Amino acid sequence: MSPCIIELNDIGVVASSAELKPISSPGYALVQGAKLVVGEAAKAQARLHPQQLNNRFWQRLGMDPISHSGDVVRHHADLAYAHLLHLHELAGKPEEVIFAVPGNFSNQQLSVLLGVARQCPFQAVGLVDAAVAAAAGVELVDDIVHIDLQLHQAVLTKLSVAGEIIREAVQTVEGAGLLSLYDRWAHIIADAFIEQCRFDPLHSATTEQYIYDHIPQYLSRGNLLVDLEVPQGSSVHRARVERESLLQVGAKTWQQLLDRAATMGSVIDRSLLGHQWSAVPGVETFSPGSLLLTADTTARACLEHAGLVRSKGAAVSFVTRLPAMKGSLQARPVAAATIPPASPSATHVLVNSTAYPLTAACFLQDTDHGVSCRRQRQSNSQCTLGLQDDKLCLQIFGDACIWLNGLALSSGDPIPALAVGDSLSLTLKGQPVQLIRVNPDAKA
Repeated sequence: MSPCIIELNDIGVVASSAELKPISSPGYALVQGAKLVVGEAAKAQARLHPQQLNNRFWQRLGMDPISHSGDVVRHHADLAYAHLLHLHELAGKPEEVIFAVPGNFSNQQLSVLLGVARQCPFQAVGLVDAAVAAAAGVELVDDIVHIDLQLHQAVLTKLSVAGEIIREAVQTVEGAGLLSLYDRWAHIIADAFIEQCRFDPLHSATTEQYIYDHIPQYLSRGNLLVDLEVPQGSSVHRARVERESLLQVGAKTWQQLLDRAATMGSVIDRSLLGHQWSAVPGVETFSPGSLLLTADTTARACLEHAGLVRSKGAAVSFVTRLPAMKGSLQARPVAAATIPPASPSATHVLVNSTAYPLTAACFLQDTDHGVSCRRQRQSNSQCTLGLQDDKLCLQIFGDACIWLNGLALSSGDPIPALAVGDSLSLTLKGQPVQLIRVNPDAKA
């Protein structure tokens, strides 16, 4: 029997083999005292029990103690162990496993992974960079960037292609993961319900869970106006949202990745997209020419090169280069499309019906009478907006927390690229301020 390939991505850890169709289990764990639930069952309760939910154990794989971990969990490695046991059961209890891991895993995390695997009822016989394996499963002629979308981040891997696929560089983009997209989609949807039927689906854990569970269904609807509905008791609340507003969320994340790829000296127009990107609507509009991998591309390449990936002795080596494959294209081109013109730069911030030019710094703070905008920093200023080197920048002060398009941000968090139409709230339910563009040529 061939080894089972386990591809580690916390959106869905995929187990597959030559005899097995891919089985996916999301990287979620719910710890309630002595009870531990992982995978889909934990994800289904993520919004109902947020304090007991952990979905960072693969990202933070290690042996450091974690708080609020219940009676059966000491550290993230324990949660990873429980998840691997769950996958092992789902996959039919394979005897041998090859791990395909993200390129941003540190050497220490690789060691922890192999240590966890030694406690499992299977033998880890190989370890390979997931981006290298994916690229080895498609026909390529030029150097390329592989973009892995995870729950909390995206991982960019620069690959050289010349007879061999060789990993050259890896960068992680924090805050550019699928959950960040979900949070922004959820707030756009909630705003539609609040505006159209005075109902906030995020106010209740039950309806919040319903929104997050149904986001894929909402996103799959191709109409210009997306119909939404949320049941609550014997009532059903209905609203509509413009599909374009949902698409722009993905476009902004993509711009973040473009900016980071530029620092790697890479042309991101030629890229391999992990199959997780299929969950992002509009991917064809902002990444023309890219290849969207299928769920089994990485596993098939691992099986094809099992002789090179499988370790020869007891020690398991980490493989970061594989032969380039010819004539075995397993990715589909993302539909060619014209890239929409870049959004015009914001010139003003609209605060309480007053437009303040961004050519000078705007210091914002929440007051009893709404948001206040000052030109000098005050002791209670929460953030500042302004142009620096012709680029609009947002700086958050101290321990303040603000909400950009519904996404909670604190000092030190990566700030998404700002654009016209973005809204900023200084409290969770506070009156937002908005970035606008004033046309100097417009006539009254």
